[in-house]
Amino acid sequence: MPSILIQQRGSTMNLEEIKNAWEILDKRLAEQNRLALQTLTDNRIDRAKSALWPLVFALWAQMLFGVALAIPFVTFWLRHLDTFHLAIAGILVHAYALMMIIDAGSQLALIRLIDHGKPVLEIQTTLAKLRDWRARKAPWLYGITGCLIWIPFLLVVFAALGADLWVKAPTVVNWLLLNAAISLAGFCLLQWLILRKPRSWLARSFDESNTSKSLIKAWKFLEELEQFQKEEETDGK
Repeated sequence: MPSILIQQRGSTMNLEEIKNAWEILDKRLAEQNRLALQTLTDNRIDRAKSALWPLVFALWAQMLFGVALAIPFVTFWLRHLDTFHLAIAGILVHAYALMMIIDAGSQLALIRLIDHGKPVLEIQTTLAKLRDWRARKAPWLYGITGCLIWIPFLLVVFAALGADLWVKAPTVVNWLLLNAAISLAGFCLLQWLILRKPRSWLARSFDESNTSKSLIKAWKFLEELEQFQKEEETDGK
Protein backbone atom coordinates (compact mmCIF):
# COMPACT_ATOMS: atom_id res chain seq x y z
CA MET A 1 0.00 0.00 0.00
CA PRO A 2 2.68 2.57 0.85
CA SER A 3 4.43 1.90 -2.46
CA ILE A 4 1.16 2.44 -4.35
CA LEU A 5 0.59 5.77 -2.57
CA ILE A 6 4.11 6.87 -3.43
CA GLN A 7 3.54 5.96 -7.07
CA GLN A 8 0.23 7.86 -7.09
CA ARG A 9 1.88 10.89 -5.53
CA GLY A 10 4.67 10.68 -8.07
CA SER A 11 2.17 10.52 -10.90
CA THR A 12 0.30 13.50 -9.48
CA MET A 13 3.50 15.48 -9.21
CA ASN A 14 4.45 14.57 -12.77
CA LEU A 15 1.07 15.73 -14.07
CA GLU A 16 1.40 19.01 -12.20
CA GLU A 17 4.88 19.53 -13.59
CA ILE A 18 3.67 18.80 -17.12
CA LYS A 19 0.77 21.21 -16.68
CA ASN A 20 3.08 23.94 -15.42
CA ALA A 21 5.49 23.27 -18.25
CA TRP A 22 2.68 23.62 -20.81
CA GLU A 23 1.55 26.87 -19.24
CA ILE A 24 5.08 28.24 -19.39
CA LEU A 25 5.40 27.09 -23.00
CA ASP A 26 2.07 28.70 -23.91
CA LYS A 27 3.17 31.98 -22.36
CA ARG A 28 6.47 31.86 -24.23
CA LEU A 29 4.73 31.10 -27.52
CA ALA A 30 2.23 33.90 -26.93
CA GLU A 31 5.07 36.30 -26.19
CA GLN A 32 6.95 35.17 -29.29
CA ASN A 33 3.83 35.65 -31.41
CA ARG A 34 3.31 39.09 -29.91
CA LEU A 35 6.90 40.07 -30.64
CA ALA A 36 6.67 38.65 -34.16
CA LEU A 37 3.46 40.59 -34.81
CA GLN A 38 4.99 43.77 -33.41
CA THR A 39 8.09 43.28 -35.57
CA LEU A 40 5.93 42.73 -38.64
CA THR A 41 3.80 45.75 -37.77
CA ASP A 42 6.85 47.99 -37.38
CA ASN A 43 8.32 46.62 -40.60
CA ARG A 44 5.18 47.19 -42.67
CA ILE A 45 4.59 50.66 -41.25
CA ASP A 46 8.24 51.56 -41.90
CA ARG A 47 7.92 50.32 -45.47
CA ALA A 48 4.67 52.23 -45.90
CA LYS A 49 6.35 55.42 -44.67
CA SER A 50 9.35 54.77 -46.92
CA ALA A 51 7.02 54.27 -49.87
CA LEU A 52 5.59 57.73 -49.22
CA TRP A 53 8.95 59.51 -49.46
CA PRO A 54 8.59 60.34 -53.18
CA LEU A 55 5.24 61.95 -52.40
CA VAL A 56 6.78 63.81 -49.45
CA PHE A 57 9.54 65.19 -51.67
CA ALA A 58 6.97 66.20 -54.29
CA LEU A 59 4.87 67.99 -51.68
CA TRP A 60 7.89 69.84 -50.31
CA ALA A 61 8.79 70.84 -53.86
CA GLN A 62 5.22 72.06 -54.35
CA MET A 63 5.41 74.08 -51.15
CA LEU A 64 8.75 75.65 -52.09
CA PHE A 65 7.45 76.44 -55.56
CA GLY A 66 4.40 78.07 -53.99
CA VAL A 67 6.63 80.21 -51.79
CA ALA A 68 8.83 81.15 -54.75
CA LEU A 69 5.70 82.08 -56.71
CA ALA A 70 4.02 84.00 -53.90
CA ILE A 71 6.88 86.36 -53.03
CA PRO A 72 7.31 88.15 -56.38
CA PHE A 73 3.58 88.28 -57.08
CA VAL A 74 2.65 89.77 -53.73
CA THR A 75 5.34 92.36 -54.36
CA PHE A 76 3.88 93.00 -57.81
CA TRP A 77 0.29 93.62 -56.77
CA LEU A 78 1.34 95.80 -53.84
CA ARG A 79 3.21 98.00 -56.31
CA HIS A 80 0.28 98.15 -58.73
CA LEU A 81 -2.62 98.97 -56.43
CA ASP A 82 -3.29 102.01 -58.59
CA THR A 83 -3.91 99.79 -61.64
CA PHE A 84 -6.97 97.70 -60.90
CA HIS A 85 -6.60 94.90 -63.48
CA LEU A 86 -2.91 94.37 -62.71
CA ALA A 87 -3.53 94.35 -58.96
CA ILE A 88 -6.30 91.76 -59.41
CA ALA A 89 -4.09 89.63 -61.66
CA GLY A 90 -1.29 89.71 -59.10
CA ILE A 91 -3.66 88.89 -56.23
CA LEU A 92 -5.10 85.91 -58.14
CA VAL A 93 -1.68 84.39 -58.77
CA HIS A 94 -0.66 85.14 -55.19
CA ALA A 95 -3.80 83.34 -53.96
CA TYR A 96 -3.00 80.39 -56.22
CA ALA A 97 0.49 80.18 -54.73
CA LEU A 98 -0.94 80.26 -51.21
CA MET A 99 -3.36 77.49 -52.18
CA MET A 100 -0.43 75.34 -53.29
CA ILE A 101 1.41 75.98 -50.02
CA ILE A 102 -1.62 75.21 -47.84
CA ASP A 103 -2.48 72.11 -49.85
CA ALA A 104 1.05 70.70 -49.61
CA GLY A 105 1.23 71.50 -45.90
CA SER A 106 -2.10 69.79 -45.22
CA GLN A 107 -1.02 66.62 -47.02
CA LEU A 108 2.33 66.57 -45.23
CA ALA A 109 0.50 66.94 -41.92
CA LEU A 110 -1.58 63.86 -42.73
CA ILE A 111 1.52 61.86 -43.62
CA ARG A 112 3.12 62.82 -40.30
CA LEU A 113 0.21 61.16 -38.50
CA ILE A 114 1.48 57.73 -39.59
CA ASP A 115 3.03 56.29 -36.43
CA HIS A 116 3.96 52.84 -35.10
CA GLY A 117 1.97 53.37 -31.94
CA LYS A 118 -1.34 53.82 -33.72
CA PRO A 119 -3.70 51.03 -34.80
CA VAL A 120 -3.50 49.94 -38.43
CA LEU A 121 -7.12 50.95 -38.98
CA GLU A 122 -6.37 54.49 -37.84
CA ILE A 123 -3.37 54.72 -40.16
CA GLN A 124 -5.47 53.38 -43.02
CA THR A 125 -8.11 56.02 -42.27
CA THR A 126 -5.43 58.70 -42.51
CA LEU A 127 -4.19 57.35 -45.83
CA ALA A 128 -7.77 57.04 -47.06
CA LYS A 129 -8.31 60.75 -46.39
CA LEU A 130 -5.12 61.57 -48.27
CA ARG A 131 -6.05 59.26 -51.12
CA ASP A 132 -9.57 60.68 -51.37
CA TRP A 133 -8.25 64.23 -51.45
CA ARG A 134 -5.73 63.52 -54.20
CA ALA A 135 -8.05 61.37 -56.30
CA ARG A 136 -11.37 63.15 -55.86
CA LYS A 137 -11.07 66.73 -54.63
CA ALA A 138 -7.65 68.05 -55.65
CA PRO A 139 -8.24 67.40 -59.38
CA TRP A 140 -11.27 69.69 -59.28
CA LEU A 141 -9.37 72.37 -57.39
CA TYR A 142 -6.28 72.33 -59.58
CA GLY A 143 -8.18 71.50 -62.75
CA ILE A 144 -10.46 74.52 -62.61
CA THR A 145 -7.84 76.95 -61.37
CA GLY A 146 -5.26 75.54 -63.78
CA CYS A 147 -7.52 76.33 -66.72
CA LEU A 148 -7.71 79.98 -65.66
CA ILE A 149 -4.67 80.99 -63.62
CA TRP A 150 -2.27 81.19 -66.54
CA ILE A 151 -4.11 84.26 -67.86
CA PRO A 152 -3.41 86.53 -64.87
CA PHE A 153 0.04 84.95 -64.72
CA LEU A 154 0.78 86.09 -68.28
CA LEU A 155 -0.72 89.52 -67.62
CA VAL A 156 1.63 90.00 -64.68
CA VAL A 157 4.69 88.68 -66.52
CA PHE A 158 4.13 90.90 -69.55
CA ALA A 159 3.36 93.89 -67.34
CA ALA A 160 6.62 93.31 -65.47
CA LEU A 161 8.37 93.33 -68.85
CA GLY A 162 6.71 96.63 -69.72
CA ALA A 163 3.79 95.46 -71.86
CA ASP A 164 0.31 95.78 -70.41
CA LEU A 165 -1.65 93.31 -72.54
CA TRP A 166 -4.97 94.36 -71.03
CA VAL A 167 -4.52 97.89 -72.39
CA LYS A 168 -2.26 97.47 -75.41
CA ALA A 169 -3.47 94.12 -76.76
CA PRO A 170 -7.08 93.45 -75.72
CA THR A 171 -7.48 91.10 -78.69
CA VAL A 172 -4.76 88.88 -77.27
CA VAL A 173 -6.49 88.91 -73.89
CA ASN A 174 -9.78 87.90 -75.53
CA TRP A 175 -7.99 85.07 -77.31
CA LEU A 176 -6.52 83.93 -73.98
CA LEU A 177 -9.95 84.02 -72.37
CA LEU A 178 -11.40 81.97 -75.22
CA ASN A 179 -8.70 79.34 -74.81
CA ALA A 180 -9.30 79.27 -71.07
CA ALA A 181 -13.02 78.76 -71.64
CA ILE A 182 -12.33 75.87 -74.03
CA SER A 183 -9.92 74.29 -71.55
CA LEU A 184 -12.44 74.64 -68.74
CA ALA A 185 -15.19 73.11 -70.87
CA GLY A 186 -12.91 70.19 -71.75
CA PHE A 187 -12.05 69.61 -68.11
CA CYS A 188 -15.71 69.69 -67.07
CA LEU A 189 -16.55 67.23 -69.86
CA LEU A 190 -13.82 64.90 -68.63
CA GLN A 191 -15.15 65.05 -65.08
CA TRP A 192 -18.69 64.45 -66.29
CA LEU A 193 -17.57 61.31 -68.14
CA ILE A 194 -15.74 60.09 -65.03
CA LEU A 195 -18.71 60.71 -62.75
CA ARG A 196 -21.07 59.11 -65.25
CA LYS A 197 -19.02 55.91 -65.43
CA PRO A 198 -16.87 55.73 -62.28
CA ARG A 199 -15.76 52.15 -63.05
CA SER A 200 -14.55 52.85 -66.57
CA TRP A 201 -10.89 52.67 -67.58
CA LEU A 202 -10.90 56.45 -67.91
CA ALA A 203 -12.02 56.91 -64.31
CA ARG A 204 -9.51 54.34 -63.03
CA SER A 205 -6.67 55.88 -65.00
CA PHE A 206 -7.58 59.35 -63.77
CA ASP A 207 -7.73 58.19 -60.15
CA GLU A 208 -4.43 56.31 -60.36
CA SER A 209 -2.64 59.23 -62.00
CA ASN A 210 -3.78 61.61 -59.26
CA THR A 211 -3.39 59.25 -56.31
CA SER A 212 0.38 58.77 -56.85
CA LYS A 213 2.12 55.40 -57.02
CA SER A 214 3.84 55.88 -53.67
CA LEU A 215 0.50 56.28 -51.90
CA ILE A 216 -0.89 53.16 -53.56
CA LYS A 217 2.24 51.22 -52.56
CA ALA A 218 1.96 52.36 -48.94
CA TRP A 219 -1.69 51.33 -48.90
CA LYS A 220 -0.77 47.81 -50.06
CA PHE A 221 1.74 47.40 -47.23
CA LEU A 222 -0.95 48.28 -44.70
CA GLU A 223 -3.40 45.90 -46.36
CA GLU A 224 -0.86 43.09 -45.98
CA LEU A 225 -0.47 43.92 -42.31
CA GLU A 226 -4.22 44.06 -41.76
CA GLN A 227 -4.64 40.67 -43.42
CA PHE A 228 -1.92 39.13 -41.24
CA GLN A 229 -3.50 40.53 -38.08
CA LYS A 230 -6.88 39.08 -39.07
CA GLU A 231 -5.28 35.68 -39.63
CA GLU A 232 -3.61 35.88 -36.22
CA GLU A 233 -6.92 36.70 -34.57
CA THR A 234 -8.58 33.79 -36.37
CA ASP A 235 -5.84 31.38 -35.30
CA GLY A 236 -6.08 32.66 -31.74
CA LYS A 237 -9.76 31.78 -31.62
